[in-house]
Amino acid sequence: MKKYLGAACFALLVLSGVSAQSAYDSSKVVDVMHVNGGSLRAAKAGIDATDPKAAADAFNAIAKADASLLGMDPPKGSKEDWNKLFGDLIAAAKKGAADSTAKDWESAKADLASLRAIMGKGHAEFRS
Repeated sequence: MKKYLGAACFALLVLSGVSAQSAYDSSKVVDVMHVNGGSLRAAKAGIDATDPKAAADAFNAIAKADASLLGMDPPKGSKEDWNKLFGDLIAAAKKGAADSTAKDWESAKADLASLRAIMGKGHAEFRS
């Protein structure tokens, strides 16, 4: 009986992993890009005003929005490259939030530039 229960749990895990993946949703991607655009402007404004909370909140909004696209099938290119790109975006946004909280403004500016570069790479690779 335990053997069957273990097999059933394993099958459930495998099936739930498959269902967590989703087809490309262009409207969701556009919504995330709009959030990112506004959040990039807000992060820059927070950095320029040396406001750690405003800058960190904006960077965290980018991380949260981009996390919602992990696992989505890309419109073109490989899913592995898509997930790596969004993982890189999330990591850069979290670093920006940490640097802003620490009031390391030069690093926060570099994080902002890094995010813009990664986003540009994403458009070049995946924009349909």
